[in-house]
Amino acid sequence: MKAFQRNEHAEAARYWSAALKIAEKLRGVHRLTKTLNELGTVYQVQERYDDAEHVHKLALEIREKFLGPDHYEVAQSLSNLGLVYTAQGKHRDAELAYKRALVILEKVIGPGHPEFAFTLLNLALLYVDQKRHSEAEGHYKRAIAILENALGTGNPQLAGVLASYADLLREMGRQDEAEEMAVRSNAIINR
Repeated sequence: MKAFQRNEHAEAARYWSAALKIAEKLRGVHRLTKTLNELGTVYQVQERYDDAEHVHKLALEIREKFLGPDHYEVAQSLSNLGLVYTAQGKHRDAELAYKRALVILEKVIGPGHPEFAFTLLNLALLYVDQKRHSEAEGHYKRAIAILENALGTGNPQLAGVLASYADLLREMGRQDEAEEMAVRSNAIINR
């Protein structure tokens, strides 16, 4: 993990590959799938999207088999796959993965949880890429409301979301609203 944080992605990939072999021997579902997800994240950062897709799909398959289709960790795997699909330009696959993850998260942790909001944001960003602005805006508004309620209006995580929403508003030609979001974001950052 420290190698990944130091941007030493090749070393991180070697580490997680070795950890994967150990986890497979130990046969622990949680350990194995966590390792697969970490390896997939490293591959994604390295832009090895096919490899990332493969290990995230494997983690999803294992989790569905051993934990059931509506488990929290299944939603995590779906969200990870959604990110990879987005990077690959597989927009339909990404949308389906995010939507299925949201259905599971709503059941398991509820629609007021920050992780639900961040999955909504991933879907919103996908819609922005596709120029589906009105759909993206709806998800931004909902995610912002959830995060304000769950984390508070001064939470640093909210600042990035507000800044991203401001970018969308600018793209939609709504400069005054964009400026309002940017001011809110900067106020949080500069506290």
